[in-house]
Amino acid sequence: MSTAPQDNSLTQQVLQAADIVDVISRYMNLGRAGKEFKGLCPFHDDRHPSLMVSPAKQIFKCFACGAGGDAIKFIQLKENLGFLEARAMLAEQVGVRLERDDGAFHSQRMDLAKINAWAADFFRATLLGPAGQAARQYIENRGITRESSDMFRIGLATDAWDGLLIAGRKAGIRDERLFEAGLIKRREGGAGYYDTFRNRLMFPILDVSGRPIGFGGRALDDNPAKYLNSPESALFNKGRTLFGLHLAREHAQKAGRILVVEGYMDCVACHQSGYGETVAVLGTALTDMHVQTLRRHVQSVVLVFDGDEAGVRAADRAIEIVLNGQLDVRLAILPGGNDPADLLMAGRRDVFEAALRDAVDAVEFRWQRFLRTFEAGRESGPARKEATNAFLQFLAQMPTLHAGDPLQRGMWAVRVGRLLGLEPRETQQALRRFLRSQPGRPTGAAAADQASPRPKADAEQTALRQIVEVLLNEPASYDLVRDALQAWTIADPDLAEVARQLRVLCESGMPWELTDLLARLPDPRFGALVTDLQAAGQQRGQLDRTLDGALACLQHAAFLRQTSQTVERLKAAERSGSVESDDDVDEPLRTLSRDAAKHKHFAPPKWLKST
Repeated sequence: MSTAPQDNSLTQQVLQAADIVDVISRYMNLGRAGKEFKGLCPFHDDRHPSLMVSPAKQIFKCFACGAGGDAIKFIQLKENLGFLEARAMLAEQVGVRLERDDGAFHSQRMDLAKINAWAADFFRATLLGPAGQAARQYIENRGITRESSDMFRIGLATDAWDGLLIAGRKAGIRDERLFEAGLIKRREGGAGYYDTFRNRLMFPILDVSGRPIGFGGRALDDNPAKYLNSPESALFNKGRTLFGLHLAREHAQKAGRILVVEGYMDCVACHQSGYGETVAVLGTALTDMHVQTLRRHVQSVVLVFDGDEAGVRAADRAIEIVLNGQLDVRLAILPGGNDPADLLMAGRRDVFEAALRDAVDAVEFRWQRFLRTFEAGRESGPARKEATNAFLQFLAQMPTLHAGDPLQRGMWAVRVGRLLGLEPRETQQALRRFLRSQPGRPTGAAAADQASPRPKADAEQTALRQIVEVLLNEPASYDLVRDALQAWTIADPDLAEVARQLRVLCESGMPWELTDLLARLPDPRFGALVTDLQAAGQQRGQLDRTLDGALACLQHAAFLRQTSQTVERLKAAERSGSVESDDDVDEPLRTLSRDAAKHKHFAPPKWLKST
């Protein structure tokens, strides 16, 4: 997906102010290699310098692992950040202000993060002031140290209805802005506002760059709403956000895993006890957006729960993640209904560690639950058979299992079969049997084709790819290929998006560079693809001949399609008896023969053949 037009200009301001050699040199050593620089690639185990940096193009490219892009793409990959976060980090490094800021809180363009930062300071000052004595005692009684309190910037919202509202007005913040940030609510009837958070211990929720995007409040009284989060806003989405990730990401790289817990206090307790790789969900199950965030940092996740039933619900979601091949997910169930904070603050780190050590694969955990349910008070033989059937039927309902590619399904048949004591073929047959019982679901090859269509690697797709390669090296050739790019469909969705953005830049009539294209393609995978395409065109050379060959290939493919359609139309006419004379058939065939004579010697040049 491309960035919005207004974002492109901001991105270009940042990239133009940055020197990619300086940016990358902050992370690794670069040595000069002619007009370029080279170094050991940080994105794979590189023993011979394979990462090249071009000051002229302001791009980097690893010719071993394929990583590539501009300065923002490098920071995205190195810091495991999203596009906007990486752009903000680079902007700060080069001194570019992404938003106009006149210093006044009432500015219409004021960032919500700035209001949240003010609120975090307000809550923190309240906790450390006279009004926070009881809350400080509560924190101490829970075993939270001053160091942890500082690290997580824990604060306090008093039980006043308008404490923050009044403080905000004194600071010059308009009520409407506090409302947009979710810090105050409208009174019934719309007459005035009141504070969202009251009598709560406040936990600022920060993004990976340390910017406050929302708050979580833990009740200090018997309020049935034990935890309360900020409402969703332009900054905060609880289905995407993981509490503590800004602190956990570096620890996670060293530990090779991330622990996911259910509450703020659990997360704080884990960090305080040496489990710095811990994050917390914000009152939701693990979402697809959470998974995408976690995958940027690790491949192994342990979900930590304080009860068996919670574990079952989590396992159902985790199985879907595992079947997708997205993450290795294990479940750790703490004994006695204890949560992590209960155990760790009571000095029972050994019990917590044992639970992590005994964490069970999500699929195995769910199978054991089925088995216990069916074996309760019954003979093991019949009960196991019923449990096996019920478990396979449960798996058959998972869309990803029957919609994935055949190889992945085969691997899962082996894994599940080993778990159930079945041969892989038996497992596959059983899954297919239960799958057929699912109404309205495609099966077999139809499901695989429907779920994951694969681009057709034929001559015409190769020709289209090489047209893009030429344009990345010679944009002035666009007028020659405009009609071809509009008429033909590129099967590979990523390549199609690159071509679409290329057309936008070329149609603008303004000169552009490779970094302009990369700015329109925020995902790091496009950095690798675009630099691959540009390098392939540059290394092949002969851009004019490549373009002529590609266009000839597309013309020939169009002729073959037209011929096939004409023949099928004539056959249908003969079968239906609608042919009135031989000439109705002979004349179209003669035309086809004449056209075929022009194409019979066509063969794609060697540089157009798929490799």
